[in-house]
Amino acid sequence: MSTEFKIYCGTDTNGNDGVDAKAYALKLAAEYFPQGHTITEELGRWTTSDGTIVTELTVVIKWVASAEQVRTDEAHNRVSRCAADFKFFCYQESVLVTRRELDAVFV
Repeated sequence: MSTEFKIYCGTDTNGNDGVDAKAYALKLAAEYFPQGHTITEELGRWTTSDGTIVTELTVVIKWVASAEQVRTDEAHNRVSRCAADFKFFCYQESVLVTRRELDAVFV
């Protein structure tokens, strides 16, 4: 059984203009998942404590890990490090990571 991970990388850098969050997410995806991954762009939204609605471009990194990578914690370690690097270097308050079991096979 394979496992699909998604890492949701918001591109609003909280006023830090010297950071290109989208480019950094793409760099991290290539670094942590060099054998293949998928990138999609979505709009993330939330409400701040003062009631302001924020909408931002969100880069979603999707990676499918093998059962072996999950069993040995390689998958967890790669995904966790990728999300933590993005959170720190792109000034994020949070980075969402999802995990879903798949019945998948490469043909």
